[in-house]
Amino acid sequence: MDIDKHAQDIGLSPEEYRDLVRLFLNTAEGDLSKLKEAIKTADHEQAAAVAHHIKGAALNLELDQISKAALAIETNAKQKNLAGAEPNIEIIRGELKAIAQSINQV
Repeated sequence: MDIDKHAQDIGLSPEEYRDLVRLFLNTAEGDLSKLKEAIKTADHEQAAAVAHHIKGAALNLELDQISKAALAIETNAKQKNLAGAEPNIEIIRGELKAIAQSINQV
């Protein structure tokens, strides 16, 4: 993860960017729990809303893989289809883990 590039792209210092990513990481775990619960209970509206939240935050931080996976979940949830959400949740979870490791190494 190129922290300096991402920070520069969105007009932040590297430390400010790291702080925002840490905040995102902290909230994303809770969002993933909400998303999994919405999928379990077939709450399409809640799943779409939570995926939208994850997508927006990821886009603002230029975390492309997370935003793409969240967009897929959001789009499908709006179409009342949650069947393929789990692989995208795993993509998000894997990316979060990799980002956490990257941020903590700096």
